[in-house]
Amino acid sequence: MSDLGNRQIMAENIKYFMKKKGVSRKELSGAISVPYTTVSDWINGKTYPRIDKIELMSNFFNVEKKDLVERRNPKATQFGDHDENMKELRGDSKLLNKYLELIQDEQVGVLFDKVGKLTPKQLKAVLAVIDAIDKEEE
Repeated sequence: MSDLGNRQIMAENIKYFMKKKGVSRKELSGAISVPYTTVSDWINGKTYPRIDKIELMSNFFNVEKKDLVERRNPKATQFGDHDENMKELRGDSKLLNKYLELIQDEQVGVLFDKVGKLTPKQLKAVLAVIDAIDKEEE
């Protein structure tokens, strides 16, 4: 891949994680102690950060360095392949709704990131347990 392609991937990933964390360029530049213009150049794909800056950003966003430098797969989630999960759960509206809630819950996402990706069968089992716990709490 060309250097330009690498810079573009990095730029997209930085923007993605900034949006996810709800921080501005100014906040990011302050948090990792780099000039605002440097962060802007990264986000615009003009320059590529040094490895020490990638490390600072990965710590700030609480992600792995590879999450910043590699192309993201927007269909993949910490629960596996999104399209496969939707197909698997389509027949059970309660589990489908629970899945849609979970993929938007950052705390649950962190937990599943530690466990790794789930197969559709494992996902369905986890969601069924969560659904049962929710029913008991009602």
